[in-house]
Amino acid sequence: MAPKVLLTQILPPDSQKLIESAKDIELVYWDKTGAIPREKFLELAKGVDGILCMLTDKIDSELLDAAGPNLKVVSTMSVGYDHVDLSEFRKRSIPLGHTPGVLTDAVADITVLLVLAAARRIREGFRAVEKGEWIWSPTWMLGVQLTNKTIGIVGLGRIGSATALRLKPFIGNNGKIIYFGRVEKPIASSLGATKVEFDTLIRESDVICICCAL
Repeated sequence: MAPKVLLTQILPPDSQKLIESAKDIELVYWDKTGAIPREKFLELAKGVDGILCMLTDKIDSELLDAAGPNLKVVSTMSVGYDHVDLSEFRKRSIPLGHTPGVLTDAVADITVLLVLAAARRIREGFRAVEKGEWIWSPTWMLGVQLTNKTIGIVGLGRIGSATALRLKPFIGNNGKIIYFGRVEKPIASSLGATKVEFDTLIRESDVICICCAL
């Protein structure tokens, strides 16, 4: 008998097609848009061998009890796993999979997008144009140029490093990247980043990027 796998939300088209075509599993899934309701989750989990869940799905003792002794593995389609009761997983010796690193580039891209949008007042400019308030003036909608500025990064991990790498060309040869973290990061030297105390980072940075868990 093929192992029974519960998918809690429909995946992107190519991935959904791939998992539905798998011959070596029996797939059950929530086919509506949005997070699976708790009652339905508990119902569909009964007797499954594996669960592929999302960060919106709480995986706790109640859910694990509902799944029963057949449950052998759970994977979450997320980097974080705050929605999972790790102590219950350890108690029951159930392995948990997650997806660290897959969103590093995407998050770093969006971080740079937000920095540029804030510095250049992009949102304000869009609104002004949409409302017909656009004028030409040498002082209208002046923003901040990143050249020669100091970028402060709190947390030089995967995302912080990727963000620093992307911002480095914007600040030019006379700009600086400084960071605060619990430990020295070997990658800092290749990024030209200097470790400083938190108060120093706050005081000296022109732009601050929070790239750590809050």
